[in-house]
Amino acid sequence: MKHPKLRLGTRRSPMAIVVAGTAERLIKAVEPRIEVEICPFVSEGDLIKGDLKLYGGKGTFIKDLERRLLANEIDCAIHALKDIPGDVQMHEELMLIAFLSREDPRDALVLRSGLSEEEFLAKQRVRIGTSAPRRRAAALRLFPDCAVELSRGNVNTRLKNLDSGLHDALILSGSGLDRVGFHSRIARLFSYDEVLPAAGQGILVLQIRREDLNRCSYLRIVNNEESENAAAAEREVLAQLNGNCHSAIAAHCWAVESGGHKLTAAVFDSATGNCLEAAMELPLNSKDFTELGAKVAEQLIKDGCRKFLTPVGA
Repeated sequence: MKHPKLRLGTRRSPMAIVVAGTAERLIKAVEPRIEVEICPFVSEGDLIKGDLKLYGGKGTFIKDLERRLLANEIDCAIHALKDIPGDVQMHEELMLIAFLSREDPRDALVLRSGLSEEEFLAKQRVRIGTSAPRRRAAALRLFPDCAVELSRGNVNTRLKNLDSGLHDALILSGSGLDRVGFHSRIARLFSYDEVLPAAGQGILVLQIRREDLNRCSYLRIVNNEESENAAAAEREVLAQLNGNCHSAIAAHCWAVESGGHKLTAAVFDSATGNCLEAAMELPLNSKDFTELGAKVAEQLIKDGCRKFLTPVGA
């Protein structure tokens, strides 16, 4: 008897292929009879060399995979949750079936080869590369005299550009560097007080056609409830603020010693690094994670965060 096959769609970048392999191992662990075929594709976002926000932002990374899902060319797509726009409603025929266990969501400082952290800190007008408005704001807050420059491409390309002298440093995902074997390039991981992560950072998700829910129900076994709950709170902040690719919004939800959860969110002015921050706790045994996100967003709005947000369509 021929066992069923799951065609798992992914971006073709080295990091995405590693991520897809991790998902394959998790799936095979819960359903060994499934044959997983990893189907890599070049996404629209991968082809863009300039500023992503001019072409639709992070959502460009997932559009092609979603089109292939809807066309039945693949059965499941894997995405970095932070790449799924918060201001765009998911296609009604698609759904997220599993949130994988969260990796370390902290951002990392990566220095040009041969440049020590002491030399970097002593250097005048350091050049820091990033493509994210949130990381741009973080760089300006931490290093007020820095010049923030656009850095695009996969990790290998960014590191090559860094070491060629295009920048003095990069701000990248720490877990992303780990995935592709570049942990040694991390000069230091930023604390949450220094750089608050993007909503959903460190969480990978599996997306399927809604009509295939029963056929792919085994994928729920790899779902991590803690990741799903944190994602609900963090992404509700994005939804309430109508955050788009121009917005510098951060949100991070985690378990606290009391047994409950805390959500901290911030909205930044990416031109200056100025920010507004709000935080609330969810008591032990409460599951109102979406409501928690809504309340934190409401507080940010009351505090005047709209002045830092770019209107949709701008």
